[in-house]
Amino acid sequence: MNNIEWKEGAVCFANGKQFYAADSGLLFSYDDTVAMSCSKTLNYDDFQLNEIRQGDYIQAQDLDTEQKYNDAVAVFGLFGFARNGKFALDYKGFMRHKNEDCLVCFDGILMGIKSTHLQCKRKTTYPQLMAIGKLKRAMIER
Repeated sequence: MNNIEWKEGAVCFANGKQFYAADSGLLFSYDDTVAMSCSKTLNYDDFQLNEIRQGDYIQAQDLDTEQKYNDAVAVFGLFGFARNGKFALDYKGFMRHKNEDCLVCFDGILMGIKSTHLQCKRKTTYPQLMAIGKLKRAMIER
């Protein structure tokens, strides 16, 4: 496990800096002095991925299409958090449920819940989650 104190929204650490994801698909350092592709960050010896862990959540407003919902569920699944049973691909049911405004990683599953619950520890955004997923898949391929 790494000893990095991750900044909010961080995707990875490489070349001595933490990076966040932009909608463009590029990663930017927090001081905005460096921009690079996800694949380039993997080439640095000090690369570390900010992995998804228990308590991470994404708000429903970031999942405003069925495709985004399915993409998010797939990335959470890469880290062992599955959306089980009838909820696995049920975007419409998730979006209509008044007691669920986010998806949270909790106790080995991905579940819908209110973001005010104690289980919600660290907010992720859609661009951040997609960049983490892209990097995790690249790491698996290596």
